[in-house]
Amino acid sequence: MMLLALILCIAPVDSCARDTFDQIEIQAVYSWCEKPRSKVLEDQEFVLKLTFTQILLRNWCDRTGTHEIDAWRMAKPCMAYQRTNGVHEIRWIDGSVERVVRTKSLVYSATDLDSEVHERERYPKEIRRELTALRAKGRE
Repeated sequence: MMLLALILCIAPVDSCARDTFDQIEIQAVYSWCEKPRSKVLEDQEFVLKLTFTQILLRNWCDRTGTHEIDAWRMAKPCMAYQRTNGVHEIRWIDGSVERVVRTKSLVYSATDLDSEVHERERYPKEIRRELTALRAKGRE
């Protein structure tokens, strides 16, 4: 019994929440904005401006034949991206928990449509897989 207690005290505890998805999409969402006019009577001009960037975490759905969003997060400057042996990894602090998400398929996209909001109509948040829950250190 004492040996078991000693092993449990010495054994490393992984305090990192880890998830794997079939595909990670880094999506830049743009908005059309009116360009300041240089002359009062000219036609209006519009330009695209970056509104936000989001990370869409997708898994393949055999029923629909597409990758569906199971979870998402807003992209943050503190997110670390790396690729090792063909596996893409994003690592960041999510609240008070270190989180690592991995995939073999990383996609970049740019659009003026928020795909996550649009997809909620056919795949509501309530039935999505979401990310692994892990309590932060020191919390009961």
